[in-house]
Amino acid sequence: MFIKGVIGMRSLKFLAVFLFTSLMFGNTFIESTKTSSTIQIDGHLHDEIWKEAKSYQEFSTFQPSYGKKMSHETYVYLAYDEENLYFAFRCLNSNPDKILGTMTKRDNMFSEDWVMVMLDSFNDKESCYEFAVNPYGIQGDLMFNGNGDDSSHDFIWESAGHKTDEGYSVEIAIPLKSIRYQPKDIVEMGICFLRYSPIASEKGSFPAFDPEGGPLLTQFSKIQYKELSYQRNIEILPSVTRNQKYIHEEGNFGKDFIRNDFGITAKVGITPSLTMDATYNPDFSQIEADAGQVTANLRTSVYYREKRPFFLEGSEKFNLAGARNFSSIRRAVHTRQIIDPIAGLKLSGKVGENGSISSLIAVDESPKHDEDLVNDNAYHGIFRYKNTRENGSNIGGLYSTKILGEETINTMAIDTKYQINGKSNIESDFIYTLHKEEDERDLNNSHNFDLGYVYDNEKYTFGLGVHDISKNFLLASGLIGRDGIRSLSNFSFRNFYPEESIFKKIQLGFLGNLRRDLYDEKNEYYMELNYEIYLPRNTNIMNWVEYATEVYENNIYRCDEFGAFFKTQLTKQISFFAVGRIGKGVWYDDENPQQAYKNFIEAEIEFKPSSNFQTSFSGMRSYFENLGSGKYLMDYKIFRNRTTFQINKYLFLRSTVEYNTYEEQMLTDFLVSFTYIPGTVIHVGYGSMFEKTKWDTNERDYRGSEEFLEMDRGLFMKASYNWRL
Repeated sequence: MFIKGVIGMRSLKFLAVFLFTSLMFGNTFIESTKTSSTIQIDGHLHDEIWKEAKSYQEFSTFQPSYGKKMSHETYVYLAYDEENLYFAFRCLNSNPDKILGTMTKRDNMFSEDWVMVMLDSFNDKESCYEFAVNPYGIQGDLMFNGNGDDSSHDFIWESAGHKTDEGYSVEIAIPLKSIRYQPKDIVEMGICFLRYSPIASEKGSFPAFDPEGGPLLTQFSKIQYKELSYQRNIEILPSVTRNQKYIHEEGNFGKDFIRNDFGITAKVGITPSLTMDATYNPDFSQIEADAGQVTANLRTSVYYREKRPFFLEGSEKFNLAGARNFSSIRRAVHTRQIIDPIAGLKLSGKVGENGSISSLIAVDESPKHDEDLVNDNAYHGIFRYKNTRENGSNIGGLYSTKILGEETINTMAIDTKYQINGKSNIESDFIYTLHKEEDERDLNNSHNFDLGYVYDNEKYTFGLGVHDISKNFLLASGLIGRDGIRSLSNFSFRNFYPEESIFKKIQLGFLGNLRRDLYDEKNEYYMELNYEIYLPRNTNIMNWVEYATEVYENNIYRCDEFGAFFKTQLTKQISFFAVGRIGKGVWYDDENPQQAYKNFIEAEIEFKPSSNFQTSFSGMRSYFENLGSGKYLMDYKIFRNRTTFQINKYLFLRSTVEYNTYEEQMLTDFLVSFTYIPGTVIHVGYGSMFEKTKWDTNERDYRGSEEFLEMDRGLFMKASYNWRL
């Protein structure tokens, strides 16, 4: 199926955001009141400026349907001084006890009630900042680039929230140092405000969005700020880390290594619109392990999101138009391919009226630690330029290179998006790679081409695409799915909005893809019929049926599937989701590939008994069995519990326990984390890996066992300080 599991639902949301980006507004101006008074950010709205400032309250829904008045009134106020932008929200609710909000960590509040400021600081219709706050003042910050949200960004800003008898109120202060903008006497930005109410299953905006009004970013209101004081942003972040690792080896448990590191990262605002980042010996350790995923019987690589702060500045610019839907290009630039950098340098921001750049140079020493690679560093270089027009059309170019010993990979790309009108657009990309292998004189060339057309309004969505990726295609620093594929794709959706019904929205969909496998010169196809129902309490029900074939090792296999997805906010304290798939698939074995039955199920329940405590339990099972004998070819189960106690908005304690039956491993992680502002942090983590094994003293080897043996133990400490000059 095109949309798989939980990640699939996120992909659907991603697609929906992209497809719904036909939203209207006449680009009228709204006002912000300039003040010389100090505004206290406490969430109470007691400052005199909020009595003087003009309010805006005409919020209209855009999810699940467009153009309706929101169930509850929302008032937003705007102010600014020479160094900060201020916003205040008063959110009414006739049943304030039903407002969802917890004292949680940053970016973990998007399933709760929140309000958001969307700020297109360049007014270039290309991307925007998103500053969201829940009723407890917890922040969520993202970047929106017209195709979807990226929550990996963390900015320095101030917020506070306060629950009231009539709902809740929020105050926000955004320092000009924390955003990029064009320095002028009169600075013009695009702006939009959102409110989300999960119990009502409702998202609304001001200004109102029109599904036939063009891309989302072209529908923002405009706002002008006068006499802003530019102060060059300089941030220096020294960090210290300590890693202690113990392992079980040769029957004994002992110390493996102790490593102490010092690193430094610097950020300099060359202009208000251009930023340079530099780092030496950076700490790129993750404070928590990635959640377990099925890693067996996969034809393509597992995708893990980038979480490391240095790589995030300007990373949204690396996305290519055209590389979406059925394209094999998963990420034109995926910086997690740079595994263990020694040093790096970045430059990103605006150039000229409509242009933007994002560039990166990094030295990666991870190949030195891989016995299968040459004993040398890998050198990465990436440069991206993009020019965006007023109506959302754009054209861009990308160059990336990787040098490892005598091997070089050079990738060049050009991408375009042409906005035909408010309802339709054409996107394309062409990528060309030259690859010189070690001890080879000749260059191997490969290419990828995507061309897509999308028509979208409130009721209908239609897309048609052509895709061609050559055999042995490579990206210098990116991530791809299958190569050697030529295909024609289509997706079509029809939306219904029943009046006076429990059903908020009903969507019927079709997805299709005809493919030619260039390796085996055989054809395959994929067809999916689905429906999705939107109900109150943030409830979604989805079913789909697939008819598909897949070419593998010169054979054609059936890949038919039936699937279901369900999620809901059962009560204010309990949320639940489940997804399941059953059908036929391919057992990817080079020596003995075969047709198999497949089954996948995943479920999670999250419990929040108080505003400071939450725990979740999840389970996942994926198995393949022989078509004739019923013998299991793979039976993969992962069970996970994650419990968090949020002491205040800065400090939390967390425990994670995960058991993987396929690997016969159990992971335990304990974390104490303090974050004052992004970059000023203290983390202390302790983790162990247990395996079902034992040491056989007679055989001098490890043998299978029903009992767990601790094989790895680690203690991790990190402290860093964001010194903002």
